[in-house]
Amino acid sequence: MDSNCATCQGFINYAEHALQRHLQAHQFVRQQCDAQHGGRECLVLYRSPVCNGLLMLSDGEYSFALGRHTAPFLTNQHLKLDGSQGWYNVLDLLDQQANQLQRLWHSFNRHKSNDLAWVAKQLDGKLAQLITLFN
Repeated sequence: MDSNCATCQGFINYAEHALQRHLQAHQFVRQQCDAQHGGRECLVLYRSPVCNGLLMLSDGEYSFALGRHTAPFLTNQHLKLDGSQGWYNVLDLLDQQANQLQRLWHSFNRHKSNDLAWVAKQLDGKLAQLITLFN
């Protein structure tokens, strides 16, 4: 484990820039980091007063997830963002809230798959509501 994640700093810089207004608005603070495989795999844990956030780079895919403060920071296994390990992909949560799964995924597929800036736009005005799910 590379606790300061120097090997995946490029990913962290990109992700924090893309999600900056959301991270700041909801007081997410970086807590822990794990980089593996020369920075090709990266997990970054954030804590807010209400819940935890997780940025993940895995197999070239970027994700942002939310979980309770008790959600484990699992660095030694494949992390699932379907809720089974306490983490929920924000795009899945948005789909559940909007009940428009097909429309959102079709829209996402028209965009660059690793576009966290696009994810940030989807969270505009909605992240506060999603965070309340973890109270």
